[in-house]
Amino acid sequence: MNIMFSIIIGVIVVSLMFTMSSYAVDTFELRGTGISLDSNLDNPTLYKSSLRLEFTSLSEVSKGSVILKSKGDILAARMMIDDWHISYNADGSFVGSGPVRTLQNNYYDMTISGDRKFVANNWSMWESVGELQGENGEKYSLRFIVTGDDRFSSTSPQLKSTIVIPTGNAYQKESSSYIPEKPTVFRGTTVSWVNHDSVTHTVQSQDGKGNVVSLFNSDILQPGDVFDYEFAKPGIYDYLCTLHPWRTGTITVV
Repeated sequence: MNIMFSIIIGVIVVSLMFTMSSYAVDTFELRGTGISLDSNLDNPTLYKSSLRLEFTSLSEVSKGSVILKSKGDILAARMMIDDWHISYNADGSFVGSGPVRTLQNNYYDMTISGDRKFVANNWSMWESVGELQGENGEKYSLRFIVTGDDRFSSTSPQLKSTIVIPTGNAYQKESSSYIPEKPTVFRGTTVSWVNHDSVTHTVQSQDGKGNVVSLFNSDILQPGDVFDYEFAKPGIYDYLCTLHPWRTGTITVV
């Protein structure tokens, strides 16, 4: 009886262990804060923002939320994960898109991407940009610094930085500008300008007197276009949009 009892207990324990392992979910989480800018051309608003992503695989989000806060407004939304698509890549980057729903049951289409900047053991930092598009044409440009677990922390990251040309950038009377307007990056960083506006822009380097010089010079950037330049030497680099010369920015390379 004792032997039989031990066998039965052993079978139960093994069965429970197998069942638990079958349903165990290996998750990792990314969290970050940043800023967002809406597309209201009459009175654009800057928001403090936060992002949370929880992965259960390299292509599946189990939880996600985004929150935008200003002095007089808040937009808090959860990702509708059944309709979300995400890709987490071996270089540490990720790209995702899908719908989100606010507490007031308003729906937005969201896109988000992240480039890994730094790695420390299994912990990494990403620079992330994205967009929220509302049912009635509302649009928010998103930018976050995100930290969290990293499935591919052993892969050496490339130094990358993204500057968003937001909606409304062409209007001289508005406060929309580059996001960020004056970043500091490490030497060897490739900076990417992404045109999120609905009109064309350029990126043209300037000297100390404000003259356009042949250092980093884009063609005309259509909506959605990207211009890349690798900054190999330390220094302070000014640039402007020649189509809208009141739009200027500065990059400090250390």
